[in-house]
Amino acid sequence: MASYVLNVRIAQFDVQLNALRLPRNSLRSALDAAGHEVLLYASRDEELPGYYGTALLGDPAPDPLNPKVYLLPLLNMKALARVVSLEELRALGVEEQPFHIYAHPIRRVGEDTQLALVNEGVILRGFGEEVTEHFLASSAEQSQRNSTDYRALRLEMLDLYGPKCAFLRRGFPSLDGHRYGIDVGHLWPHWAGGPDIIQNVLPMSKGVNNQWDEGLISLTNNGDLLIARQAGQDTRWLFSKCKRIIFPEDVAQWPDAKFLARHRDEIFEKGPNYGRQRGR
Repeated sequence: MASYVLNVRIAQFDVQLNALRLPRNSLRSALDAAGHEVLLYASRDEELPGYYGTALLGDPAPDPLNPKVYLLPLLNMKALARVVSLEELRALGVEEQPFHIYAHPIRRVGEDTQLALVNEGVILRGFGEEVTEHFLASSAEQSQRNSTDYRALRLEMLDLYGPKCAFLRRGFPSLDGHRYGIDVGHLWPHWAGGPDIIQNVLPMSKGVNNQWDEGLISLTNNGDLLIARQAGQDTRWLFSKCKRIIFPEDVAQWPDAKFLARHRDEIFEKGPNYGRQRGR
């Protein structure tokens, strides 16, 4: 059995966003647990301590108000039939873990704890073991996008550039405000061996990402926009207000010139098929 527990403190919960603000040192655990159903736990200093609910963890996102924390969306929150305290679990024979374990924002639930909760009828057997349908991939590419490393790259990218398309400067947030219509746009395509590193990606809206992959737009090494001579009026209108991409202050995190050059040489004004043929 494998599942996660989220330590919920009321002071960290943003009711409007339905998300927790958590310290950055717990980010790796949040990236691992994203997409899983988790148990909600209130610590001893909260009003009703113990296991009290379940939720689906969304993708961690930057907090625009505080760069030292991140936002962890809680989706589809449900209350358990009753709160199950540590004292009750101890009476059922569950060995209590060291106190500091319960202070972790996100932790693995012990197998004996999970079995006790199943036997008490508050969760089902197998709870939290699989990624829910909300996050399931329908292809190998989507499966890669659901990986922990990909989520970490996406968050690093949004941290650097903000949760907006680098070309259109718009974020396209979802109705609940938890997600953005922003792709991890690979400068040199992933299918051609482009690496998953910050120097090979830019935040792109889905439409912009498609135009990049089709070779309708590209960039100079300094971030100046290039539009293909064959591009139609819709493309020219879409990018009419974009002249140059604003790169991060740290030059080491800028797009790598060799990836931009390969895109200009093998895809820009030629299309992806030319790049695929060159890559054989």
